[in-house]
Amino acid sequence: GNTAAGVYKYDGPFTCLIDVKAIPDLYTCQAGPPLVVGSAVSLSSLVDLLQAGSDRSPAYSVLVEHLLEIANVSVRNVGSWAGNLMLKHAYPEFPSDVFTIMEAVGAKVTIVTRNSRETMTMVDFLKMGMAGKLILSLEIPASPPNEVFRTYKVMPRSQNAHAYVNAGFRVRLDGQSVLEKPFIVFGGINKTMDHAVATEDFLVGKDLLKDETLKGALSILETELNPDDSSLSSPGYRKSLAMGLFYKFYLSAIGPDHLTAEVCSAPDPLVRPVSRGEQHFQTKESEWPINQPMPKLASKLQASGEAVYTNDLPPLPGEVYAAFVTSTVGNCKLGTIDSSLAMTLPGAVACLTARDIPGVSNFGRPMRQPEEILCSEEVLYAGQPVALVVADTQSHADIMARAVKVTYTDPKPPILTIQDAIAAESFFPGNDQEVTKGDAEGAIAAAPHVVTGEVSCDTQYHFHMETQVCHCAPLEDGMEVQSSTQSMDGVQAAIAQALGIQANRVYVSVKRLGGGFGAKAIGSKLVAGGCAVAAHALNRPVRLSMSLSSNMEAMMKRAPYLLKYEVGFDGEGRLLGIVYDLYE
Repeated sequence: GNTAAGVYKYDGPFTCLIDVKAIPDLYTCQAGPPLVVGSAVSLSSLVDLLQAGSDRSPAYSVLVEHLLEIANVSVRNVGSWAGNLMLKHAYPEFPSDVFTIMEAVGAKVTIVTRNSRETMTMVDFLKMGMAGKLILSLEIPASPPNEVFRTYKVMPRSQNAHAYVNAGFRVRLDGQSVLEKPFIVFGGINKTMDHAVATEDFLVGKDLLKDETLKGALSILETELNPDDSSLSSPGYRKSLAMGLFYKFYLSAIGPDHLTAEVCSAPDPLVRPVSRGEQHFQTKESEWPINQPMPKLASKLQASGEAVYTNDLPPLPGEVYAAFVTSTVGNCKLGTIDSSLAMTLPGAVACLTARDIPGVSNFGRPMRQPEEILCSEEVLYAGQPVALVVADTQSHADIMARAVKVTYTDPKPPILTIQDAIAAESFFPGNDQEVTKGDAEGAIAAAPHVVTGEVSCDTQYHFHMETQVCHCAPLEDGMEVQSSTQSMDGVQAAIAQALGIQANRVYVSVKRLGGGFGAKAIGSKLVAGGCAVAAHALNRPVRLSMSLSSNMEAMMKRAPYLLKYEVGFDGEGRLLGIVYDLYE
């Protein structure tokens, strides 16, 4: 299904893609036990097979519940279990749910070449080079009555989310004693850890009801868990999760008859009920239709997907697509821009730089500090557009942008926070203002109570669903522009300034916005300016639709602020004087 492209977007480019859906041998299934599933079987079909066989093994039901937490229904319908496993093989840091739970249940995978066939464990599969080899099938054993098997996944959302930590545990018991080496498998800890081997060895033959067994296992497990920084969540958090999941399983293995009231609910899964909501409007019917509640006029079109946005407009004859090349370093000077490799890629049309802008490379407001459409010398921030590539499709343009090589000179220490900017005295000129009303300092000095402190908020991304997008088509007397903008006059002025033409020759229209929240008041002018420059240079229609990653890199955010205050007040809480410094 090629669903891995949603995880590792920059994997490739590949010269050949092979569709395996028409190979019958990869769909071969045997009900078993053990259950044997071909490698081209989708995750959704695997769920169906496990559910059908759940009467033969309770472990199959556990696997079903976990598999339903992978991605979403659409992805599971086309993505195969083997594809998920190959992601883990190619990227060891990938927290593959398929690998973790199948290794924990004791499943084995069969690998074939032209002349050989070999069945092995999941761990051995990761160690094997897969060049010239193919995953044929998966063999999932049934669990015996004296076995306890559980899997867990902690993730930020109930779908479309990778695990912070996932885990699978399996133990065979004789009463409350561990018969043989259990399976303690973790994902999301680091690139190399799969089994907690020392903890597994410690538990062999131990009585789970004894306090020293639990204490000893937790102590050893704590030393084995060494999370790295390959995840967005902190190592300490992931270690705490892993310890908690093991404790949760341990209580499950003991069974409810041996648990105290304080912990008897701990083994149970946390099941969130179906959400519901109601909306009530406090209006007076006697005043209707003045304040009568009614749906937004466009709501049905938007909810049904029929609403047309800028990027839904059909392409014009000869239309091409653009993408920004963004800087990877900030607070430095631009060195060289080498587009030679990018221009050899399929569909490449052009690579434009600041020298190709016929007018003024500035999308900012007049009389303010210039904001360049394409950087010409001073790189202000990582993610600033330095060039614009054009190709025959948007995907080709995005690939071209990543192939352009940029060098930088005169690097300075990065300024990452507003506190860094204050310490470096990096202020926009002309923006310092002092407002005084009365003698605040005198009032504070005479006040019986004085407090000081700070209030701050960091940078915020606007998170509009539709990214920045613009469509420009040259006309005989100017430029026709369809822009997803909150500032039509700003887009008109930015394009006129960049092309060196009169503003009345730029015809701007807006169909609708897929969210803006202020981001498309200024940011849309950067995109429109770049798109118009490309359309003017090539004399053909150009569409610039930013990917989510480039949108987050290049677009300005809600500005951070820091307020330092000193307040004087009396014994009854009345404010007598306030002095504050506001940085934004």
